[in-house]
Amino acid sequence: MDALAHGREALYSDPAVKDYFPYYQYHTAGDAKVRLEHKRMNGYTARADDPIWNVWTPYKGVPWQWFNCRCIRTAISKYEAEAMGLS
Repeated sequence: MDALAHGREALYSDPAVKDYFPYYQYHTAGDAKVRLEHKRMNGYTARADDPIWNVWTPYKGVPWQWFNCRCIRTAISKYEAEAMGLS
C-alpha cells in the first residue's frame, strides 16, 4: 500500500470520520486500460461496513496491488448519501 492509500485508510478508520462518511464509492481511472470487472464496479456505493469492501478495496487486496490498479475508493458523507437516496 502506498503512502497516500495508507493515509486515506487511516483517515477513513477514524470514528468521527466514519460517523460523518458512512458510505464508500468505488471509482476507476475511466480509460481504456481499466479491466472489465473494475469498470463494472465504477460508481458502486455501499455502506462503509458492508462486507463488499473486504474484497473491493483497491489498495488492500489482490489483484489490485499486483497489477498497478489505479482505482480508488472514496468516502461519501451522510448528506451525499441522503441526496443519492441511500439512507
